[in-house]
Amino acid sequence: MKKFGSIICSALLLLGLTVGSSAVVNGAQPSMTVTFIDCDQGDSILVESNGHRMLVDGGKAVHAQAVEDCLRSKSISTLDYVVASHPDEDHIGGLPQIYNRFQVNYSYYSPYKTNTKCYKNYLSAIKSEPGSKAANPTANSRFQVGGTTVQVLSDGTGAENANDASLVLKVQCGNRSLLLTGDISSTVEQSLVNSGADLQTDILKVAHHGSAGSSSASFLAEAAPKYAAISVGAGNSYGHPTAQALQRLQAVKAKIYRTDQMGTIQMQVQNSGIQATTQKGSAAVCKHTTTKNVTKITPASFNGDGCVQTSAVCTACGYTKVISAAKIAKVSAPKLAKTVYTYNGKVQKPSVTVKDSTGKQLKSGADYTVNYPKGHKAVGRYGVQVKLKGKYKGSRTVYFTVKPKGTSISKVTGGKKKITVTWKKQTAQTTGYQIQYSTSSNFKNAKTVTVSKNSTTKKTITGLKNGKKYYVRVRTYKTVKTGRKSTKYYSSWSKSKTTGTAKKSAPKGNTVYVSPTGKKYHYIKSCAGKHPIKTTLKEAKKNHTPCKKCAM
Repeated sequence: MKKFGSIICSALLLLGLTVGSSAVVNGAQPSMTVTFIDCDQGDSILVESNGHRMLVDGGKAVHAQAVEDCLRSKSISTLDYVVASHPDEDHIGGLPQIYNRFQVNYSYYSPYKTNTKCYKNYLSAIKSEPGSKAANPTANSRFQVGGTTVQVLSDGTGAENANDASLVLKVQCGNRSLLLTGDISSTVEQSLVNSGADLQTDILKVAHHGSAGSSSASFLAEAAPKYAAISVGAGNSYGHPTAQALQRLQAVKAKIYRTDQMGTIQMQVQNSGIQATTQKGSAAVCKHTTTKNVTKITPASFNGDGCVQTSAVCTACGYTKVISAAKIAKVSAPKLAKTVYTYNGKVQKPSVTVKDSTGKQLKSGADYTVNYPKGHKAVGRYGVQVKLKGKYKGSRTVYFTVKPKGTSISKVTGGKKKITVTWKKQTAQTTGYQIQYSTSSNFKNAKTVTVSKNSTTKKTITGLKNGKKYYVRVRTYKTVKTGRKSTKYYSSWSKSKTTGTAKKSAPKGNTVYVSPTGKKYHYIKSCAGKHPIKTTLKEAKKNHTPCKKCAM
């Protein structure tokens, strides 16, 4: 934690560099002083005007003393307003100490609630302040801080997370303005753009410490800030401020001030100009004489392209100039060499091919790793996880199936309105069988019969049509339970066999006869007797005895 006592805060006034008009400050002009207190990776902004003060956020608890020291250096004992942009620790953690040491008249805070100890301590501090009033301000509401008007542009209502629930405030001082954005993301920024709100500002408190997900190009185009102040900790683990955010700020020609490199930043604002002072000097006079090349890789993924970007970064002020940028093509869906296997008792391990959107093949080990599931030899469905690495990021799972081993038909025999099918037993990784039959060789309009025991090898199917040829085939299946869900996996169909023409029974009530002399007279032609003589039923009944082979 960096602590800045009264000597440092007072000394800021001696380091000033007037930017814009050089006119002498006229007391009759509206004016304000904005101080971005160095709270490492935290936010705390003090706005002063005509003897009135508003403190927005207080950093973490470890930053509370730095905030208090700055207030003491300005002989402040009362704060007209204390605003908590949102309930994250790096914004409200230090406020309980401020409530304990200073008189606070009004407290405004985001409606977003959390169950953290930090947030509970903050609420307790508000309640313990005698005579103080607290509220969640509403969008488009206004209040005065000395000679400034503060307008609430976004009140955090309906936000899905704490950052997007940040209060967004525009502080107007004469023809100059300050825009305070908390930690909002580009989602809220775009909503503000779409709302038609007046976002134009002279000074922008850069959202979320300069993260890549904030300070969108469309938002900055509307805000068009002349100055951009970033509250950020040196060497923070988040990589703030990001190269993307800095580049977008540079694109709108904003002068960038950073607390990690310049310490506490103070800006005196009047219609005639803005005077910026910092603990370690002003960014406005930096010549960027000492730079270092920084290469940043934004990995490509299955969803989008990436980039390898090299920039020259000023070691004094952080100014960044892109030297080169190369696209990394997005990754196409991985492909398995084989997606269906037949059970053979062995572990199946299909090879994986991964290519980018240009057709270039990625290298296994260098660009991705492959994780195979355990026990992937039994019947079932298995996922192979492909995890990208190096210049690529993300993972994707592709699947293959092990189906049961099939069987074959041993024999098909026909009968009267029935057929009997016999097949070879298959018990390994097999639950049962399915028999399919049809009068069509391509099994159009086929019917299927299920045999639920793998020990059964014979099935008689009845209720068939007379005089029809039937085609029959058989396959095995395995039922696999995964949790509460059961899935059936089927083998391929066996080669089909046919019954020939099914035996046709004589019409009910009709009889085929054989004459006393041995001549065979048949009403139908299906009898296997020798030399049948076709006749009519009337003629066949004349003193003939029934044919034992085909009579009903």
